[in-house]
Amino acid sequence: MSSQIKIPSPLRQFTDGQSSVSVEGTTVSEVLQNIFNQYPEIRGHLLDENGAIRNFVNIYVNGIDVREQDNLGTPVSPGTDIRIIPAIAGGSEGLPELKQGELSRYDRHFSLPEFGIEGQHPGASRF
Repeated sequence: MSSQIKIPSPLRQFTDGQSSVSVEGTTVSEVLQNIFNQYPEIRGHLLDENGAIRNFVNIYVNGIDVREQDNLGTPVSPGTDIRIIPAIAGGSEGLPELKQGELSRYDRHFSLPEFGIEGQHPGASRF
């Protein structure tokens, strides 16, 4: 049994439009190598020239970022849920000036560091 790797819409053009691809492998590295064998053009969008995951790409194994596990060495077993989540927003250089109504409306978002005002800055900690 293989694992399913979910492909985000911006990258589906490199997987013949597929939103999910079945791949074999016992680690994230093996899984990625197998998807690169099937769809070579996607490699440069996921890994940098040194073979590391690009800064703006997040890969989750069963809901946990591989950077919080063993990175590309993160184990994968048959049926594992693997998701590629590109960070497509660049953040903002300065803190936005919000009106009181906007502050009230987005108050719950601001309480989450990855979505809050500080979370919008480049280099801010993400998920």
